[in-house]
Amino acid sequence: ETATYTWTGNLTQNETTKVTLPEITFDVTAENTLSISCANPAGHTDELPQNDQYNTTFEQSQYYPKTGYFGVQTLGDPQDITWSIVDESGSAIAEGGPYSTMGLHLEPFTFPTDGCYTLTLHDASGNGLSDGFYIITDEATNVLWTGPAFTDMSIAGLMYDSQVGLDENIGAGDIGIYPNPLVNQANISFNLNSASKADIAVFDLLGKQVAQVYAGTLNAGHQNIKLDAESFEKGVYFVKINLNNQTFTKKIVISQ
Repeated sequence: ETATYTWTGNLTQNETTKVTLPEITFDVTAENTLSISCANPAGHTDELPQNDQYNTTFEQSQYYPKTGYFGVQTLGDPQDITWSIVDESGSAIAEGGPYSTMGLHLEPFTFPTDGCYTLTLHDASGNGLSDGFYIITDEATNVLWTGPAFTDMSIAGLMYDSQVGLDENIGAGDIGIYPNPLVNQANISFNLNSASKADIAVFDLLGKQVAQVYAGTLNAGHQNIKLDAESFEKGVYFVKINLNNQTFTKKIVISQ
């Protein structure tokens, strides 16, 4: 979907301003791309067109428990990393960075009321955490979500509803991957209380999908799904398990 807006105003050289656009309505999918471009400043061709285009991707918002942790793994330039979770009025309920040390920074958050929230992660150096990663976990530090690759900024929608039960069919703590670390293969095991649409895939630390493990419908009962990792390079990966639009993420280590 495409929309065009006209802004009228005056800016001197190198001056900036914030432009608030009307609300945009569209059909959300599992993964979405937002492209923004500007053209014809003052009715003329832009003499510096390289900064006229901005693209970002974002996923469909998910429900999360009331309390949890936001984690960011920094492997370089931790002083460039900042993040915040804000409510619908723009007030921060949690924020962190810049950091002075490299490593995994796990910070708690609590949703004060039901509603929609926005997670924004900035990397001032524009290299998207280098080889780091960022996650959301529950109180027991089970990984519920792994953020996609980005350059200077990543935005994700979060939802909390006290009437929505996240553990009615399965809980993140009920999912096991054995052995882990692994060499060539592992088994993903869990129980389902009812039949569920399932999508299981493996992603690297940059958020790139490297394998599709399963896509289809699973019957109720115990599940034991084979993960073939023979072609994977040594390192850390994330297994993303989507069951009826509820996503769980588990970290695995390939030690071959």
